[in-house]
Amino acid sequence: LKPQQSSLPEHALARLISVGESAMARGAAAGLALLAAARLSAAFDPVDALMMARLEQAVYCGKDRFERWDVGDSILHGPKVDPAKLRYVKHDATDAAAGVGRMREPKGCFVAIKGSTGTVDSLLDALFWPVDFGRKGCSGCKAEKGFLTYYESVKGGIFGALEEFGCVDQPLYLVGHSLGAAALTYHLFDLVYANYTVKRMYALESPRPGNQQFLDAMTAWAFDIDAWRVTHYQDVVPHLPPWVTPFKHALSEVYFTNETGTAYRTCRPEDDDKRCSGHWLPWQLKAKDHCWYADLNPCGCSNSSRTPPGALESLLLV
Repeated sequence: LKPQQSSLPEHALARLISVGESAMARGAAAGLALLAAARLSAAFDPVDALMMARLEQAVYCGKDRFERWDVGDSILHGPKVDPAKLRYVKHDATDAAAGVGRMREPKGCFVAIKGSTGTVDSLLDALFWPVDFGRKGCSGCKAEKGFLTYYESVKGGIFGALEEFGCVDQPLYLVGHSLGAAALTYHLFDLVYANYTVKRMYALESPRPGNQQFLDAMTAWAFDIDAWRVTHYQDVVPHLPPWVTPFKHALSEVYFTNETGTAYRTCRPEDDDKRCSGHWLPWQLKAKDHCWYADLNPCGCSNSSRTPPGALESLLLV
């Protein structure tokens, strides 16, 4: 009999072999815990995350303004982009949207996935269904049906723009908020599988995207990536779907400890970590803490009525 050939790309197979050897050396559970601890040892950069939150705001400005980079405060306070390489990806049926582009400073590319335009109540009223994630290298992985449908509806457009803008060999920066943060977590898996170099990822106020197998796979696949989920004080959304469902968080947590201000601490992905957002009881959670990052609102187009005078002109002359 001929040995069965793996259908995984060589780089993905090598990553899994490396992870497997580490896990077998200590036992599977201990190995994954070690990888999670190693990822937590990376330093969270709140200034960098704030800059990326400006890209999230820019996506809320809509297609026309995003693609001509007429995005108000995000021009001055966000990364310096190449205005000739910007793409707004939209799917009308799901209302999913993402912004993709090349950056001049820092050098690389970005993907920003917009959250739902509905209210937090729409998530509270949702029925959460686990479905197969459907990826090689993620055996037994389940994703939340609505979150996955949202992501899949713009996935092709995102990857098409990344390829067109020459981002395959560029450092990639990722940001998403709420439903967009859950979608971004699925996107991270696909990017690593496709051999993209993910430099930083910030999933702001993400709901729980997958089951235990998904968490384990993400811990293995993204163990060497500076990837974080950011939670704010008593925000209810990171606690959805409820803990009685099979869904779990998959990224290390950055927890902002107060209603305002920039004090934070970091924790492992475990939902029951009492040092971070896991210490709140269900009746203590609030929707009003959702649209926030370091006293910035990432849920809308900042300075939407006007762009600072001369900002566009100076950008185009660079």
